[in-house]
Amino acid sequence: MQTSTLKDTCFQFHLAKRTMKKPTIYAYRLLLCFLLFNSVFTSDTKAQQCPYNISLVSRNYNASTKQTIFVWKVFNPNPGNGNNGTVQDLSHWGFMPNACSNPNESLRESDIVSAGIGSSSNAAEHSSKKIEIERDPSQDCTGNTPVLKFEAGGNGSTPKYYSLVLSGNWGYGDLHAYYKSGSRTGCGLCNISGAGVGCRSTQVEVCDISIPLISTNPICAGSSAGIITVTNPQAEVKYQLLRDGTEIGAAITYTSGTLSFTGLTAGNYAVRASMGTCIPVSSVMLAITNIVLPSPAFNTIGTLCPGGTATLSATFPAGTTVSGISWSGTGVSGTTFTAPSTPGNYTITINATVNGCSFTATRTITVANTPAPVFGVIGTLCPGAKATLSATFPAGSTVTNVVWSGTGVSGTTFTAPATAGTYAVNYSATVNGCSVTGSLNIVVAATPSPTFGNI
Repeated sequence: MQTSTLKDTCFQFHLAKRTMKKPTIYAYRLLLCFLLFNSVFTSDTKAQQCPYNISLVSRNYNASTKQTIFVWKVFNPNPGNGNNGTVQDLSHWGFMPNACSNPNESLRESDIVSAGIGSSSNAAEHSSKKIEIERDPSQDCTGNTPVLKFEAGGNGSTPKYYSLVLSGNWGYGDLHAYYKSGSRTGCGLCNISGAGVGCRSTQVEVCDISIPLISTNPICAGSSAGIITVTNPQAEVKYQLLRDGTEIGAAITYTSGTLSFTGLTAGNYAVRASMGTCIPVSSVMLAITNIVLPSPAFNTIGTLCPGGTATLSATFPAGTTVSGISWSGTGVSGTTFTAPSTPGNYTITINATVNGCSFTATRTITVANTPAPVFGVIGTLCPGAKATLSATFPAGSTVTNVVWSGTGVSGTTFTAPATAGTYAVNYSATVNGCSVTGSLNIVVAATPSPTFGNI
């Protein structure tokens, strides 16, 4: 893609009549005009890189409406303020019609059916714009040459698509484009080979190529199982798959049977049909989409105590096909979750095949914190002595239903029995909603009876 700018066109040269006869003047003017005008469009080595990326996305001829639709994509690869290699936003752009050997086959304003601008390559979704072929006085890069001008430019690097619908069957030609931007980027010319409107053709009158009718189905996300099928293939016709206007793989010459393109990922596709020297025709663009998988509703599982169990289940919307469900994660066995002894949040994963696609989702189950009690210290007791029983937990713990039990226990009081020994005192309570038990040993001292001497 090359660009060059010519400030003074051939239409602005003046030659003194005194030095030459009038026929000679005209001859030299025509020669200079040809050389200068030709240099604008064919300079490759002296021209700079075009600051905007301009490309032809598609060219489709509709035999039933006898109309040709061209779609171009334009974007700014280096958006900025025009300094340090950046390019200012595009104000507008357009192109100069190609000259044809038969002037009646060159593009004229009367050939324009409609034009549009949009954010996708689908011309049917474009906003309609009025297009004329005339001089553009907002810039001086095209001189007095009439141009077809698209009024709207673009912002940043976001691509913008431009469509042009022409009456008749039009072939490809070079695109002699021009652009207009801010004061730093200015205006310029871009010559893109084969990306423009060529000459009007009558080949369609002797060709019998049907517009391809294509079909497809959604696929699983991330897969390459997409298929585009041509439902009306014709023998000896060559079919080329296109993705967003770009050729994908090799073309297929149809002979018999089903004509399908396989191994495709999600995206926008079309099929172009061609045969010999006939003008190719293309199908509408069709999207291969990803199957949308529904989210399951998990059964409710509250906070569990260590060692507690819960059944894992998931419910999908009616009409969903589900198979091969499996659960995994710490504490999981089959469809049962057993709460570990360590408190915290545990992530449980479900894997299944949903509507024919692999499906994965997660849920979280909380295991409560149930700390062990810290018992108050009770030293060795003498028979009949009393001690208060106590147990403490970390700050913030909720403790209810405290029960002490064992020999010598009454409420929270332990009374040492007369018999010496070690006595186990049992403790139970509900801590943070979970049952907690424990025990402590209390020693009762031996107190032997005195032996009196004989008197």
